[in-house]
Amino acid sequence: MRTLFVISGVPLPLNVGGNHRPYHMLRALAGISDVSVVCAAKAGDDPRHLAELRAMCHHVFPFPDASFRWHRDTRRRLPGLRAALQHLDPFEPALLKSYHSAPAATLLRNLAQVPFDLVWIERIRLLPNLPPTLPGRVILDLDDLEHRKLAGKLRTRRWSRSLPFDLADYVKLRALERSLARRRWEVVVCSDTDRQALGAHPRVSVVPNGVDLPAVAERAVDPASPTFVFVGAMFYAPNVDAVRFFAREILPRIRRQSPRARFVVVGRDPHPEVAALHDGDAITVTGTVDDVAPYLRVASVAVVPIRFGSGTRIKILEAFAHRVPVVSTTFGAEGLDVAHGRELLLADDPEAFAAACTGLAGDRRLQEALTERGHDLVRHRYQWHDVERQVQALAGRADDRATAVPGAPAHRGAEWR
Repeated sequence: MRTLFVISGVPLPLNVGGNHRPYHMLRALAGISDVSVVCAAKAGDDPRHLAELRAMCHHVFPFPDASFRWHRDTRRRLPGLRAALQHLDPFEPALLKSYHSAPAATLLRNLAQVPFDLVWIERIRLLPNLPPTLPGRVILDLDDLEHRKLAGKLRTRRWSRSLPFDLADYVKLRALERSLARRRWEVVVCSDTDRQALGAHPRVSVVPNGVDLPAVAERAVDPASPTFVFVGAMFYAPNVDAVRFFAREILPRIRRQSPRARFVVVGRDPHPEVAALHDGDAITVTGTVDDVAPYLRVASVAVVPIRFGSGTRIKILEAFAHRVPVVSTTFGAEGLDVAHGRELLLADDPEAFAAACTGLAGDRRLQEALTERGHDLVRHRYQWHDVERQVQALAGRADDRATAVPGAPAHRGAEWR
């Protein structure tokens, strides 16, 4: 079997949370087919990452990340005006406009002449660069539903000049994402919640996120100085909002009861608003780290105060895998088979979240009960090797559903526009 795998960036290194899923999707497909990868590569990327992809795959076709339209627009005059004008298109979302790339379009147009059996597309960003027709069966992995992420962001923000543009983009993204499964494509999402958001179409399948179970290691928690840890890419808007929410509204309440409590933010490329929170005492912002395990080992509680986004939070599964107790918002745990008081604690307003954190940090018996059940859940449901087998089963299945779509053209191939 021959597979074309399309992604907007190199899915390495694996100390970046957003790389985990596409890397494991790719590794699964490489285990059952000859995979050709089309991906954007940054000038500063570690050459070992592309070398690892080439060792895994049949062919790797990189194109320059700098060719994306958003790079050009930020270097030109009046970038704000240019960004606003992108939203005036009545059909194409501004997000997709920003990922137009002439080299990517040329690569994909040429590769569309190759008789691939499967085209696997990670996320929607590169859709504008696809030719009108693709060979073979097409599967689109939507690990983030962009319209749901934007809707949550709109719910938590105040009025700004960009608000009308974001509302218009929400409408366009929702229409696009809900239409994809009706266009002879198959769609993969992380959770049944996201599947329902796409109308529970029969061509939408659920492939969950996962985690690798680490070697058993002793935790080194100081009960007198509870440490609350957040792990995530700190340029990602839902994570930035979550960290600000915890630092400004939850941590002060915790420190009224536990004056030595600390908040540690672990993740790459901190947004300036996150970096500004670092004081070296109550709040530590680490920036990029090679391994999150040492930080989880000393965590009293892993906190997930996420208020918008979509998909499922690998950070919760990672905490479960390391036997770290978790407090999350209801939204943060959405899509995972968890329940309040069973694998974790759920709280949504600042007062309740702070109370859950202080209560859990001081209750050893409750910690042990939650972490044992959380670890069991990961072991039985959310390990990457099990997820990879699910991907292989999906990719190897004959696409006998395509011919049943009303109005589908008789020729082989798929159109997205």
